[in-house]
Amino acid sequence: MQDMLDFKGYPQGTLASEWRDEQLRAWPCEPCTVATLDKRKLEGFWRPPIQGHQGAVIVFHPNFAVALDMIRYGRWYSKHGFGVLLVTMGGYSGSEGDTSELTAYIDAHAALQHVHVQRGIPLKGITHHPHFGLIPAHIRGIRFIMADPDPDLGILCHGVSIGGALATAAAYLHPGVHCTVDQTFVNTREVAEELIGSQPDYWIRNIPTWLIRGFVETVFPHGVQDTNLPGITTDGMDNELKARSLKGGYFVISAQKDMMMPPTFATRLIEAYMEGSELGGDDAIVRYTCIERGGHGAFFGDNRRSEMVYVEYLRAIGLLSKEAYM
Repeated sequence: MQDMLDFKGYPQGTLASEWRDEQLRAWPCEPCTVATLDKRKLEGFWRPPIQGHQGAVIVFHPNFAVALDMIRYGRWYSKHGFGVLLVTMGGYSGSEGDTSELTAYIDAHAALQHVHVQRGIPLKGITHHPHFGLIPAHIRGIRFIMADPDPDLGILCHGVSIGGALATAAAYLHPGVHCTVDQTFVNTREVAEELIGSQPDYWIRNIPTWLIRGFVETVFPHGVQDTNLPGITTDGMDNELKARSLKGGYFVISAQKDMMMPPTFATRLIEAYMEGSELGGDDAIVRYTCIERGGHGAFFGDNRRSEMVYVEYLRAIGLLSKEAYM
């Protein structure tokens, strides 16, 4: 059960150079270093937007993966003109440090700062200080107000599975960020219950809920804060709770046959966002797609219907012009 819940990616140094070279040939980009507030270095891969496009996307990988596993996402967004940053979370091959809920949030902030400050991608509703970089709106006391959509302007964070927690945290810390959560969970306790409940072994799938809850709270303690990033505390990666505070666009992807992150998780995330949306009702910029016949890890770009729904959403939030090609 420990292995189901711990963050475990590829151990340091196990990625074959041949595999890495193959991925970089498939999607030519610039290897880069993303610096965190706690002095760690994360491995990243950056590809600038096409000429005339000012938007960018940060892609956060799932568990048992690294940045270069997300090449197909990079290629999809590049095709539509976006700048793209693929980044590996701390503790996974190529990136320094351990992996925890708190370091994941610090990593999300670092990736956003890299794209905005180092790469010069504009972002709505964010204060930039010349000495301290990107300042979370929660710390500065800034009230974010959604502006009229400005084509090709802004940053979107796209997180797959556990990467959805990083995308949500980035949007929570910086309300100008648009958030796409892709086959992710409402919180770590409930995804643990789903995982354990789906096990074929009778004794495993009937482990008492109170025992699961206690174990998860030990692995993901609540209320931990880091002085490097005072705008957020640990909450068991509660994406549902944070969704109520998001102000940018919100897109939720589920897969029809996902046994790990069932579509019911997606429904709850949308409802949470709608409850907290200042715009409210039909004016809230939230959309949803379910990848038909897809299991956990399905790619929305392989499903024409899901892809079209997503393109229309990107147009609705002003990140793509109406003339953008498919």
